[in-house]
Amino acid sequence: LGIAEQVYSELLPFFSRAPELKTHLVVSDDHDIANGWATFFPYPQIRLYLTPPYELSGLQNFDDWLSLLIRHEYVHILHMELAKQAPAAGQKIFGRLPFFFPHSLTSPMLLEGLAVYLETDYEQGTGRLASSWYRMQMREEVRSGEFDTLGEAVIASRDWPLGKYYLYGAFFTEYLIQTYGEETFHRWLQSYSHELLPWVMQDSVAGRIFGKDFEHLWEDFR
Repeated sequence: LGIAEQVYSELLPFFSRAPELKTHLVVSDDHDIANGWATFFPYPQIRLYLTPPYELSGLQNFDDWLSLLIRHEYVHILHMELAKQAPAAGQKIFGRLPFFFPHSLTSPMLLEGLAVYLETDYEQGTGRLASSWYRMQMREEVRSGEFDTLGEAVIASRDWPLGKYYLYGAFFTEYLIQTYGEETFHRWLQSYSHELLPWVMQDSVAGRIFGKDFEHLWEDFR
């Protein structure tokens, strides 16, 4: 609980606001995998698996396993709960329907990318973006000449390395923040939070904030 409250206070400035409802945190010991999950529906909740990493996956880069896990999953909660104007009004009238949570309907690559980025502490050398394993995998993606297209990266696939949308999403998020600045990235998050048809407006919002649609941003990143 102490870790969760510390993570809350550290992440809140990045997202500017927290959910109105408290997040339910469930600790589970019935899975022998290093993982967890988070959802906003029907209320903010996180499930944590206690098993720490026991095989090479990039998750080994942690100071305290529960701290990294809670931080990653709570990023998802704060990210998916972002809603303003029409979506926020829709929630008040119709309840917590997924349709009124714009960021929940975006690509898994963008959701996981931000969570991996914010789990990483470059100074402490913790988190996947600070791991030599993750950087080795991205170097290999570039060296192989088979760097994913945007269409390939935004979805979960069975290609090696598994979970590539985490890998590409993390480095793409890092690229956007390093190139355009954290303030611009914040404005993109907040602007996207206004959209009632977010999947239709993704390129429009990106063009308005970054000056380029996602296809061109991806080409620059590549």
